Amino acid sequence: MRFKMLALAAAVSFTMPAVAQTPDPAKPAPKKEKKVCRRLDQTGSILGSRPTCHTKEEWASIDAANARNAGKLMDDTRSTSNRPSGGF
Repeated sequence: MRFKMLALAAAVSFTMPAVAQTPDPAKPAPKKEKKVCRRLDQTGSILGSRPTCHTKEEWASIDAANARNAGKLMDDTRSTSNRPSGGF
């Protein structure tokens, strides 16, 4: 009995036509953003650099994060380098 139900369900699913999704004419298609590629050096590699591609917005986010990290590193370095190292 179970096998017959499964076979019937499989037969119905294979015979039903697939419904094609038609694009909505009122809704414009999303524009594909242009990628900007940069060659980034591979630290510790003798093979050189390789291209990395992102959108302009992604590169802006990456550059901002790199600037924040570099600023934090410089601030941390300045704050620890002014401390006396000896007991004098």
